[in-house]
Amino acid sequence: MNFRFPFLLMITISLIGAVLTFGNDVRPRNQYGNEIFCPHQGFNQKCNAICKRKKYLLGFCDQKTCLCKVRP
Repeated sequence: MNFRFPFLLMITISLIGAVLTFGNDVRPRNQYGNEIFCPHQGFNQKCNAICKRKKYLLGFCDQKTCLCKVRP
């Protein structure tokens, strides 16, 4: 009985840590804490998140191909 409680506690803490770590992976946040999206994109899409993760900060998100393009 004494062994089960710390074991379950460690598992629970690890799961919470994993959710908090990877929860921002799809929708990254800027330095002000706001979620980053493409201007013409809905809240459930990942295209702009991929663009921001690849550091195309001066680029834009192509809606058809979901690719990041750099502005000329």
